[in-house]
Amino acid sequence: FIQALMAPTVMEELGVTTLNGLVGTIQFPRESVAASATAEGEVDANADSGLELDQWQMSPKRYSSKTKYSKQLLLQSPLAAETIIAEALRRGMNRKLNTDMFTGAAGGSSITGLFNYTGILEPNTANSTDYEAIFAGLRKSILANHGDVATAKAVLSPTADELAGSAANVTGVDALVRDGRIKGMEFMATPYVADATENLVGRAVAGNFDN
Repeated sequence: FIQALMAPTVMEELGVTTLNGLVGTIQFPRESVAASATAEGEVDANADSGLELDQWQMSPKRYSSKTKYSKQLLLQSPLAAETIIAEALRRGMNRKLNTDMFTGAAGGSSITGLFNYTGILEPNTANSTDYEAIFAGLRKSILANHGDVATAKAVLSPTADELAGSAANVTGVDALVRDGRIKGMEFMATPYVADATENLVGRAVAGNFDN
């Protein structure tokens, strides 16, 4: 039996924190606005830190799929037909979940994907075909928001991977992708980050996925 193609689970490879065995809606305390500090004299009153806390709520989402197979297949198959079909359904579920982790619609029945999540930054570059500038902007955005660029990772759509692989830092001098890294960041390409629908260009997301 030749199985359909199945790329590895993306989010776990990126190092996200997974919480297993959750039941129902849960809430986590969150540091929504980071604290700051003010230099003061020895007897001056303390300034407000600006620290704000809120709650981040997670509610369950349900995905399902089904198929039909005949009693004849079940009786005559030399292979474990039920196991093969169950695995095929599982792979289909993984493909859907992996895709929605990036592009799932906010507020719908699916999980909210990164591209539709409030607060995701989109750095602007002067020249959209300057791929070095695009990834430099992503790296700058992570650093400017106090992220750790040493552990940051980038995820590229198929076209973004193609374009980055053929681009140069300075034309004719140095490749943009070197030693498995792009602008110093580990990266991976996946079909679950779909190419942009406008102008047939790629898409990329970068960040500290473990945070």
